[in-house]
Amino acid sequence: MMLQVSEQCIHCGRCVAVCPSMIIEMDDASRPFIREKREKGCIVCGHCVSVCPVGALDHRLSPLSGQVELSSFPVVDFETTEQLLRSVRSIRNYKPDSVSPSLIRQIAHLAHYVPTGRNTQGVSFLALMDSAKVRLLSDKVVDWMSAMIDSGAEWAKVYKGVVRVQRETGRDMIFRGAPHLLFALSDRSNPYGVDNARLGMVYARIAASSLKIGSCWAGFFELYAQSHSEYLSDFLGFPAHKVIGAAIMIGYPQFTYHRLVERRPLEIEFI
Repeated sequence: MMLQVSEQCIHCGRCVAVCPSMIIEMDDASRPFIREKREKGCIVCGHCVSVCPVGALDHRLSPLSGQVELSSFPVVDFETTEQLLRSVRSIRNYKPDSVSPSLIRQIAHLAHYVPTGRNTQGVSFLALMDSAKVRLLSDKVVDWMSAMIDSGAEWAKVYKGVVRVQRETGRDMIFRGAPHLLFALSDRSNPYGVDNARLGMVYARIAASSLKIGSCWAGFFELYAQSHSEYLSDFLGFPAHKVIGAAIMIGYPQFTYHRLVERRPLEIEFI
């Protein structure tokens, strides 16, 4: 059986109510169960086990032993959350110092907990630690931009300044001198894959900021990656059935920011 219910069950029905697939039912004794023919509908989200107030429910695919008990939910207040999220800045000035693999692993560890479409998850991470290879990729992107400009592609005209500055000054305009890159990979057959990868990188950037590590979306590179998946698979050594769904720069910030920057006024309507 997929569900195991202990005698502690208080028959509250919360596990039934929160199941996104609506496959949990109550038997004649008001104990939750899943019919065998409906087990394949489980997306292994673990909500049923997590919501039980007395820890009476166990799940074969999302066991109680693997869940961390919370003393309160949510775990941080709004003010703390606001300050953390507003302090995440797009860093474009980096120290040359390397970030340890253990810290980057911590960043990826939190990123892989991001909620994903139908809990498909499936996002893996690849960290490019070699700064020389980072620079090589930067030059590849600039060469591609230049070729697109020369081809007359209308969308590429806005990148003329990027190409000119990098070629004339040697300044890295693609990765801004970041020593490392972090890629989020997804299976190309997963319809939610790229979205899952990009959502994961939002968590990654928040995690990096909490560790005093800078990050920035590598948007120019992501454009390049869309049409150069085969080359990147060979160059970076990831499987051909995977695609780069998102990429960020990683490194220690050269400067410290002392204020939270304001945005344009919030626009919201209630209808």
